[in-house]
Amino acid sequence: MGPVARFGNAALEFYFLKTVGLGGGLNYDEAEVARALDGDLANNIGNLVSRIVKLAARRYARVVPPAGSGALNDVAHGGACRIRGALESFETARAARQVLSNLARVNTFLQQQAPWRVVERERAAAILGEAVEALSITPNAAWPLLGLAERGLRTLGVRVAPRWDLAPEPGLVDPDRWRIYARRVESAW
Repeated sequence: MGPVARFGNAALEFYFLKTVGLGGGLNYDEAEVARALDGDLANNIGNLVSRIVKLAARRYARVVPPAGSGALNDVAHGGACRIRGALESFETARAARQVLSNLARVNTFLQQQAPWRVVERERAAAILGEAVEALSITPNAAWPLLGLAERGLRTLGVRVAPRWDLAPEPGLVDPDRWRIYARRVESAW
């Protein structure tokens, strides 16, 4: 099985743009590609989207709550500006690192705030809404880089708007489409 059939075109594109950038060279190691994609796409992005979608489906009847006011969205907008700047300079590796940094911040925010443990419904909704908005801003900004962006945004129930100057509008999550990228390396556990 060839690498495109095994990993998918969008995933390979992300890997190479992140690892090599435009015009660079690379020694191709399929096992390393699988490990990197599993870490970046399946574990980081995929698990984050899955957690949000399942929580919205379970507690809020698939409706994405409005974003609460908070610092996370300011961080996401700042990161989106850095992604845009990197892409405008054709520095795809820097843009990809910023995408992963933004997503790590959303992940950390969710772990710290733990909306699945918050009893007060309005507070939990504000946390979830803020996470969805921050998460939506990143793939929207990285649209030219991240071929999986549209799928991720649609799964989050976000009206797809591939423009750098717009914040995507949330709607209903799609729990049937939560898998953004499936792991390719079998766990030893």
